[in-house]
Amino acid sequence: MHDLSALVVSRRTLLQWASAGAAVVMTTQPSAPSSTSGPSFSGARFPAAMTQVYDANWTKQIAASFPVNLRIRNNRAGGLVVFEWDPRLFAGPETVLGIAGNVVQPLTVAAQSDHAMEALLPAGVTSLVVHAKAQRLYPNENLSDVTPSLARLLTPERAISDERVFEVSETACNPWSVESSVDWVSLSGAVAPARVVLSSPGPGPVPTGTAFVLTAPDVLDDAVVLDRHQNASTAVTAQRKKPKAQQAEYVLTIAEPIPAGEWVQVILTNKSSDSAPASNPSAVPRLVMNRKVDPGLRESGRWDAFPLTTSGTNLSSYEAAPTA
Repeated sequence: MHDLSALVVSRRTLLQWASAGAAVVMTTQPSAPSSTSGPSFSGARFPAAMTQVYDANWTKQIAASFPVNLRIRNNRAGGLVVFEWDPRLFAGPETVLGIAGNVVQPLTVAAQSDHAMEALLPAGVTSLVVHAKAQRLYPNENLSDVTPSLARLLTPERAISDERVFEVSETACNPWSVESSVDWVSLSGAVAPARVVLSSPGPGPVPTGTAFVLTAPDVLDDAVVLDRHQNASTAVTAQRKKPKAQQAEYVLTIAEPIPAGEWVQVILTNKSSDSAPASNPSAVPRLVMNRKVDPGLRESGRWDAFPLTTSGTNLSSYEAAPTA
């Protein structure tokens, strides 16, 4: 029998952490022989890390999950817990924490690989918190033979007492992606976008109605829309709204599909930087996509653009490079 003796973090804090950013998913019924004397999972819905990928032919979206918090009952003698997952979809758990009353402690890992983990389950544990996260696969998220995640409970004699499989779901769709990039300049100390490029990585076209909102200081010319061939374009419209608090807003809307491999650009000014950016601006310019629920929209993570680094500093001083 394995005892819990170290209080690592409060039970409430731990359960809040396990539920943050996790969806509640439905599992199948127990898919393995059940031992009435061994531990079992409580309920059929568990908070889980989620990820979305596509089949190898780009015809279906595949949603998969990995449990991050599981409740256990009838755990009088302890045993073992086993997790299995598709290593392409999830980074396996580095730690599994067991909760018994107000006592929390990491479980001892007995065996581990890139797709499975076995840990000792102390008697009295009523909840498990699993530290696992989804992998970022873009732009190579079209996979074949996705394996569902599972959680399995074993008795001390290694008999299977319960097992839950987190089935994947499939939705027919036409996957597409869009990526944005912005060229920034500094005009009179205000950082503003000079050019916006919207590209279509595919495999499907960027659909009509896809929209971005561009907020910038009111120091720009009227937007000029150009396509990749430098001709007048109807592939994207740029609507300039009335400035508020010296901030202008442009709504960029895809008016006709952008095929895979194509791109459109919006020229907002041909001016070059004439100053270093002011410190502590009252508003940060940004390009933000109006995302809609669409099973075909790939998670590029390249929808939005800011003239800042991840630490919040300006991407550039916008000053001329020194010359010899």
